[in-house]
Amino acid sequence: SIGVVGQTINIQKTLEGWGIQPLVFRGGRDKAPVGLVGDITEEGLAVVQDMIDATHKGFKRHVVESRPIMAAVIDEIATGNTWLGYNAMEVGLIDGIATSDEYISQRIAQGALVLKLLGIKRPQHSIFRPATTSTTDMGTTHSLGLRSLSHVLGMTSQFLQRAQSFVNKVSPC
Repeated sequence: SIGVVGQTINIQKTLEGWGIQPLVFRGGRDKAPVGLVGDITEEGLAVVQDMIDATHKGFKRHVVESRPIMAAVIDEIATGNTWLGYNAMEVGLIDGIATSDEYISQRIAQGALVLKLLGIKRPQHSIFRPATTSTTDMGTTHSLGLRSLSHVLGMTSQFLQRAQSFVNKVSPC
């Protein structure tokens, strides 16, 4: 489909009903005109719709630049409807239908260099360990699996140090 959608929810009134007053600070008049918190205004809704429309226009321009044959029919095709297989081929959105294996084989036959990406398993870092139960002559002990607070704080400290290092590189003071 050639279309654009933007969605959000706004919980401002719910929070206010609980006595919570969210504060929203923006740098730039049109930054986040409608968001999770903050008042919804007609002007804000119009700004968001303009952004969606501009994105859709850019999307259509990209399709036409990539497939000039679409220029005359782009407004009829770019309605957000889904074009499947043969229908997409009939209107000129695709050149053909093939499985990924068929496509890769065709490209290799044409002399293309094809690389296979291999996944690398990384250790999972989590503040949770598997829950355990152990029984000794002193009784039964249940562990909820939460790592020690010092370990969690150490991970947090490392993250904050890396974040500060990044900020210093991007914006040295």
